[in-house]
Amino acid sequence: MPSQRRQYKYANLALALVLAFGAAPGAASTTPRLNGPQTIAVAAVVVHATAVSSASHWNESHSLVVTDVRFKVQETLKGEASPFISVRIPGGRIGKLLVEVPGMPEFSTGSEAILALVHDHTGALYVAGGGQGRWNVGTDRNTGSKTVHGLPLAPSEPEAAKAKATAQPTAQAPDPQLDAVLHDLRAFIHGTLPGGGR
Repeated sequence: MPSQRRQYKYANLALALVLAFGAAPGAASTTPRLNGPQTIAVAAVVVHATAVSSASHWNESHSLVVTDVRFKVQETLKGEASPFISVRIPGGRIGKLLVEVPGMPEFSTGSEAILALVHDHTGALYVAGGGQGRWNVGTDRNTGSKTVHGLPLAPSEPEAAKAKATAQPTAQAPDPQLDAVLHDLRAFIHGTLPGGGR
């Protein structure tokens, strides 16, 4: 028997603001686009973590299937986090019911990432800006070195556009090393955000 599928699409900006900033639930068709510094700034918690398990269930009001992903925290870069945290992702599978929420991130066991997280009104943690607050960490099979896909502290869009317009065509830059990204994040959080990161 084929799986039942539901796609929840949001009709107004309210839920987008919930997922980005932790406001009260509503609905949205698109999430406001945030650059790296904006995403880090709105986040209550920023961690380097690895997914260890996940479980889907109905939310408290039984209006949406959600998935709680359990992470082992390697380092807390901003805010406070326990050694293990749970991050809630809208959507998931319960039996034959599959709920897909456009734009939401997916995590498999063993996925390693830098996560910018916000709280909702119940205190649950969500990825900031939908999937925008997630930067995957990859490991080179030959060397074991780790890199981060999508440098969070990239130049702002106007600066990037200007640089692109004046730059000569070159090969795509490789993903930055994890240690370098973590170093830059620590400096950014503690040096430019009001009150520091913790």
